[in-house]
Amino acid sequence: MIKHIIAFTPFRSCGLLCITPGSQGAFSGMLRFWCVVFLLTAGLLIAAHAFASEQMPADSPVNPAPQANGNQAEEITINRDYLKGYFSDTGSILSSPARWTMGDWTKVSLIAGTTAGLYIYDNEIRDWSQRKRSNTSDSISRYAKHFGDISFAIPVLGIFSLYGHVFEKKQLENTALLCLEAVVISGMFTEVVKRSTHRHRPLGRGKYDEWDGLGLSSAHSSFPSGHTSSAFAIAAVLSSEFRDNAYIPPAVYGAAALAAVSRINDNYHWSSDVFAGAAIGYFTGKAIAGRKQHKAGKYSLLPATDGRRFILMVAF
Repeated sequence: MIKHIIAFTPFRSCGLLCITPGSQGAFSGMLRFWCVVFLLTAGLLIAAHAFASEQMPADSPVNPAPQANGNQAEEITINRDYLKGYFSDTGSILSSPARWTMGDWTKVSLIAGTTAGLYIYDNEIRDWSQRKRSNTSDSISRYAKHFGDISFAIPVLGIFSLYGHVFEKKQLENTALLCLEAVVISGMFTEVVKRSTHRHRPLGRGKYDEWDGLGLSSAHSSFPSGHTSSAFAIAAVLSSEFRDNAYIPPAVYGAAALAAVSRINDNYHWSSDVFAGAAIGYFTGKAIAGRKQHKAGKYSLLPATDGRRFILMVAF
């Protein structure tokens, strides 16, 4: 089952368009507005949902004995194997379409369709968000964008990793290093797409359909949003590593969503840029966390008792 679902839309107020005798196209404008609301909500549902962890029912007649199980989490440290993991994990992600199931292809189709739908309404969303922009939204964006800013995120992750190493907090160290890898790899994917498309930003009077195509220039790098990609990569890893905590997944996805909306509020990105960046970051982070959890061990031995007999379970 899905443990946490977070929907977030960048609309601070959702006022309906008033239909008056003298207004023209009011109904069609209202219809377009709610189409945008639906696309953004559906899109962020796909990007923000967390994989559920399967747990033994609390009322199961067989409860694990207090002895610790034999499967310990993989310890991650900055060494040759960790750095080699960047290459092997990148290769695994790039080759993953060959292993996708019908459900995976359905998800990809939904993501592509939502991105295309948002692209159609990029101008309307930009104009609406700038009309609704305020000192309050600017203040929120000023802080929210740091969650996806690599110049801020990478030093913070480094500090957490060092703290976990010095004080032997292995889960904290492991999680920080996984987040760092997810940010680097998702950032690489994002930069490749940016350099392949060179989409113009909405700043000024930029048009949503201006694309310069393949090139090495760093100008016009709107698609996809790098801040959003990094924010959702971090959120995906944190939600996976702390999936048993009821508060962390919604908190980190909420922060990632705020970072995404800040890019629209600040007029640095189109809505389709933000959604594409969220998808890249989310699935990269989930892939990194999933591969490390798989490497940690395929099975474990669990001594257990139901009160009458003692058994040894093999948990896969």
